[in-house]
Amino acid sequence: MTTPPRDTPQGWQPIETAPKDGTLFIGRKREIINRLTQAGPRGCVGEIRYLRRVTWWGKVSHVTLYGWCYGHVEDVDTWNPTEWQPVPPPKGKEAT
Repeated sequence: MTTPPRDTPQGWQPIETAPKDGTLFIGRKREIINRLTQAGPRGCVGEIRYLRRVTWWGKVSHVTLYGWCYGHVEDVDTWNPTEWQPVPPPKGKEAT
């Protein structure tokens, strides 16, 4: 496992501290997914999951709207991550 550079924050950081210069990073948002079960009085249990996407600050496709983006060149959309962390270096590459 490689170690990020010393000036790179490790772990999940608040989205307010994410770079807004087009740098790619991993965004994360907490979701509660309800699933049916026989346990519990209402027959439904909330399961916490985290949605993760490669994210950047930029412009959405086809409209003048800026925000936290994901997607590919032809189809960019926005979402509202709550946390971020740097993209780890590729396997086999040492961080400098």
